[in-house]
Amino acid sequence: MPENIKDPVRTEDELLYIEASKAYNEGEDIISDAKFNLLEEKLRKEGSTVVNYTHDQLAEGDLDEETLSIFPVYTWEDVYAWIWSTKEEDFILSQKVDGVNAKAFNSQDAGGWQARSRARDGRSAFDYTEALRHILPTQSENFGVVGEVFLPEEYLPYFREKYDKPDKFKLPRSAAIMLLRRPQDYTVEDLKLLQFRAFSTTLPSTTKQEEFEILRQRGFSTPDFLETLESNITENYQRLEAATIPLDGIVLEVNRKSFVPEVKGKYQSSQVAVKIGSYADKKHEAIVVDIHIEPARGNFGVVLQIEPYVMPDGATITRVNAFNIGIVMRKDIKKGDKIKFYRKANGMTVLVYGEKKSETVA
Repeated sequence: MPENIKDPVRTEDELLYIEASKAYNEGEDIISDAKFNLLEEKLRKEGSTVVNYTHDQLAEGDLDEETLSIFPVYTWEDVYAWIWSTKEEDFILSQKVDGVNAKAFNSQDAGGWQARSRARDGRSAFDYTEALRHILPTQSENFGVVGEVFLPEEYLPYFREKYDKPDKFKLPRSAAIMLLRRPQDYTVEDLKLLQFRAFSTTLPSTTKQEEFEILRQRGFSTPDFLETLESNITENYQRLEAATIPLDGIVLEVNRKSFVPEVKGKYQSSQVAVKIGSYADKKHEAIVVDIHIEPARGNFGVVLQIEPYVMPDGATITRVNAFNIGIVMRKDIKKGDKIKFYRKANGMTVLVYGEKKSETVA
């Protein structure tokens, strides 16, 4: 393990991050995913180096490629800087589906598809086999695929009404989680409404474009994609922005599969997630009605209760994470004040207290 992970001078937040990472690697959760993501964002803003390591590294294991994420970029300047750093000429743009990551392997010995969630190791994965075996195309040989699962938005009202859950089934991704984790609560006909978009396979290919084409030939739906050169990247990016499925960006990656990427922490240099235009962080405004100071494993976090704010997709937001009391004091936030916040994912929202290069106002 790199020596600087063992740095004895660590803040309480960094120690919590390391402890939570180790626990996750052993199949346990000591804090929720939402709290962990907010903690990671806070540490990243503070310049902590601990967030550059994978959960497996923090647990003193070998680098586990299953933990790798796609590095986000928010400006065209950063996009072109990445392109030039690769020294490549041929790239692929593909839609980044905002769904639930799932891995499936077709095993003839096991009688067909076996599926599970993404995890740092097999011990902490959810079994998605029952939910996905109804929608994955039948295959005659052993191979694996990786993709994103979501429930199309047009079916959300149907599920809320049928299962009498008016406060659930608000978003395609969160609805898919409910069906994937508890398929026994739903009918086979309902499970068949899930959609799977495959973006990777163990079948051999020489380019990313060929990999997508192989998946389609095998009967899988994939994200929309375009081969692109640096000269027409903005035009092709805009062509992929329009979509009828949930997206949270556009993936830009090296087309050549023989490209050997560098791995830095959780990211590899062969791809980036472009979040410009409709995918840039959007600021929202709301009125503070209360301020809550809540304990969190030896620390205290601050949550701002706001007047109910309805997002464009129908989700209602009532709480905004303000990180710590120091930020609230510096910004002199009081009841009745109007604040700005970002929505990071589903119901997770964070206070705006510093400006980004690329953002839009909702």
